[in-house]
Amino acid sequence: MLTIKRTYEKLYTKGVMLMPDGTELYTLELPWLNNKPYVSCIPEGEYFFMRDTTGRHTYFRLISVDGRTNIEFHPARHVDQLEGCIAPCLQLINGNAVASRTACDKMLKFYNQLHVKYLLRIYS
Repeated sequence: MLTIKRTYEKLYTKGVMLMPDGTELYTLELPWLNNKPYVSCIPEGEYFFMRDTTGRHTYFRLISVDGRTNIEFHPARHVDQLEGCIAPCLQLINGNAVASRTACDKMLKFYNQLHVKYLLRIYS
């Protein structure tokens, strides 16, 4: 299981993501705004995600998020580049993601099989 432990800030949400081998990555998301599409992070809970080869960013897509669609893990540097998605990164500095593409590529090493559903748990 992939886990993200979140901390909520006024302008963004930051998280620590624990990979299967124990590696910690970080995440950048929009602030919590009651799950409003395109402007809020998704609610805490458990979700499935899959390898995505057809989406906008072609990394991973979350499925079964109530009231939401097109939620992806993808590279980003700033929170304004996210529309409800999650940006993995190697470091967060003042709400800015550092080496996000590298972090997404690290995820690909573990979760690269097509048509397999993986479990994600998000909590604070």
